[in-house]
Amino acid sequence: MTARGIIMVVTRAELEYKASLKSGDLFRVCVDVERESKLRFTFVQDIFKSDGKLVLKGRVTGTAVNSKGRPEMPAEIERAFGI
Repeated sequence: MTARGIIMVVTRAELEYKASLKSGDLFRVCVDVERESKLRFTFVQDIFKSDGKLVLKGRVTGTAVNSKGRPEMPAEIERAFGI
């Protein structure tokens, strides 16, 4: 896509830190993708410690822009994300 001038960008990030992780801690990341609009998608993320304790809740919204800097959602992104 970058060869065609399509670049994915983050437009908003919301992170709620619930607990801390230390070096060496095992953790699990759960991610879902939601369609926000014709041109925007959001990754909804939860991170859990190995004991099941919630560490972080996050929402990262993004879009793709073309070589002119205009929002554009190529079909291959829609297919890849299932949106």
